[in-house]
This record gives sequence, C-alpha cells and structure tokens, in this order.
Amino acid sequence: MPEVIVVEDVTPPDIIVTEDQQPSNILVNDENVNIYEETKDGTSDIFTAGEALSPGLLVYSLGAKVYRFQATDPTLYHRKVGFAMNTAATDAPVRVKWSGHFSISGWALTSDIRYFAGINGLIVPDITVVAGLRIVLPVGVTINTEKLFIDFGTSYLLRV
Repeated sequence: MPEVIVVEDVTPPDIIVTEDQQPSNILVNDENVNIYEETKDGTSDIFTAGEALSPGLLVYSLGAKVYRFQATDPTLYHRKVGFAMNTAATDAPVRVKWSGHFSISGWALTSDIRYFAGINGLIVPDITVVAGLRIVLPVGVTINTEKLFIDFGTSYLLRV
C-alpha cells in the first residue's frame, strides 16, 4: 500500500468540501456557495497545444503550451491544471478552462460525486483505478452526467 504524504499547497485551496455538506453547497473562500447557481462562467485562457488534445482532457501548462496531465508523473505535482475546451492539433490554439462550470455533450459522468485526475488527461471517479498513481488531485464535483463544477482541491503526492 502506498504511503500518503501531505505536502502543503503553494497557495491555500479556494474551495473546501466538508463531510457534512452536499456537493451542491460547498465553501468557497469561507462562504457557502451553491454550485448550480454561482461561479458558472469561471475563467479560461488560450494556449498552444503541445500535443493533440480534445475537449474535456485535463491539461497542465508548461510555458505557453499545454499537455495532457498524468497523475502517474510526480514531476507534475503543483503544476497549474485546467480542462481543454476544444479540439486542437499540436501547435494549434486551445482554450483552457480553470474554474467554473464545464460541460461536454455526451460526457457520461456519474452525477453528484467528486472526480480526480487520472492518466492521459482523463478524469476518474475512483483513484483506485489508476495504476501507478503518484498524485491525488481532486478536479471537481459533477452537477449532472455532462457537467462538472471545477474544484481543484488539495493535491497529495504518494510515495511508492
């Protein structure tokens, strides 16, 4: 069994989910927020794709380019991550969403649960399905099967 090492984040998390709260009501900067109504638009920026990307992939920024996030790569711990919003070939522009609501038609997520970073830019509802996992990174809470409230929680680095 891997040992979990808690490493302090560079900045304190903005969003905290406590055990007695439902996913629809979470704390954002110590204020109760309904994820169905508030923070819908969020923030996004345009980058250059460092590899072929498709909408919904979790990506990390490295300079002016973004690449698929790998929860098995400990060197990516504390990288800024977001979601690719459009299809992009290598060296093409891609919009990356950092916060707010994010939806993709036909995404097939499980409603009302927390998702985590996986491999090849995919997100997973259960970290135990990721072979060789090194980084535990919460990425959001699902609103429905096609919509996620982006919530990058505290990440953890596993020692294996």
